Amino acid sequence: MPAFARFRLIALTLMILSSLLAFAGPAAAASDKVIREDYSYAFDDTLCGLAVHVEGEGTFRATIHEQVILSSGPDSDDFWLGTITDHGSQTLTNTANDKSVVRTFRNNIHELSMVDLGNGFWQYTFAHAGPAVRLGTDKPIDVGRIVITQTLFLGELSTVADDSFVGSTALFDAGRHPVFYSDEPFCNALIAAIG
Repeated sequence: MPAFARFRLIALTLMILSSLLAFAGPAAAASDKVIREDYSYAFDDTLCGLAVHVEGEGTFRATIHEQVILSSGPDSDDFWLGTITDHGSQTLTNTANDKSVVRTFRNNIHELSMVDLGNGFWQYTFAHAGPAVRLGTDKPIDVGRIVITQTLFLGELSTVADDSFVGSTALFDAGRHPVFYSDEPFCNALIAAIG
């Protein structure tokens, strides 16, 4: 999976996990619970060969329909299926020249399934719709609907320490989702804007 797609999914995963931790124990296991969080963050990273400072903010909202893996403690795996909206923006600043561009995102996700494949491996399938990535005022880099299956290694469910991302496949793609397949479209746009 391309680096930016991983970056996007890691950021989404962190938001999901932090939101779930706000729900203590059994409350997160009940169906049709709504989690809503306004968030902001800042960090330094390397994207497309550029050292960048990232500042972001947005609104995360999830409706839990089904608990698949019930948490056994604060550092254990916890997984549910539902619907997620995560809309916001990031300011990406090249630390070498102070040029900035705003990246807007609209993650509209309908989680479809989480299947235990055995030996610690799980298959997670979700549909992602909307104009997912836009840099500045240019046309969206990603737009439409894509259904993705990811293979995850969760290992021992009593700890998140052994979790890892194995890979992903697009099952259905209606629209333009070049960022899922390659870093090149995003990197070209980012370098043109702040390189």
